[in-house]
Amino acid sequence: MSRLVNLLESIVRGFGYLAAILVLPLIAAMIWEVFSRYVLKAPTIWAFEVSYMLMGSLFVVGLGYTLQMHNNVRVDFFYGAVSKRWRAAIDLLIFAMMTVFTVWLLFGLWDYLWEAVRRNETSGESFWNPPVWPFRLCFIIGFALLLLQLVLELIKCLFVLFDRDPPGCTPESLKGAI
Repeated sequence: MSRLVNLLESIVRGFGYLAAILVLPLIAAMIWEVFSRYVLKAPTIWAFEVSYMLMGSLFVVGLGYTLQMHNNVRVDFFYGAVSKRWRAAIDLLIFAMMTVFTVWLLFGLWDYLWEAVRRNETSGESFWNPPVWPFRLCFIIGFALLLLQLVLELIKCLFVLFDRDPPGCTPESLKGAI
């Protein structure tokens, strides 16, 4: 079980690193837009749409990684005061609810993507007017990775509840690798 969890978490982690790399073309596009607009006096027709699509993509593709590293927002006044098993029970409840919501969201996003492909939908935000299906595909990938990590976190919670060491990585075990 531990090897499977480690493998699946490495996939989520790999996409998290990919999301971090998406910052580089975002920065390049913004630098080019500023240079083009203020030095060349010729603003681009694509920078606005590239920036919001890259920013949205890196945000959603990084959701699973953020959960894996426990960098999500948590109200700690109660959570930090209870035992490890109680924390696992709280997490189990919250992650189970999030899993149901994420599955529901993925079904809706699939319809949203399919409609964009079927109608050859474009953004309509600028003169460039690119197709939106790649951006919507990133949303499905991101929420699918979040769903995968939620299931892995549920498995870890169950291990803790049954007094066993949870499989997979922890943020502490990765400190030297990052």
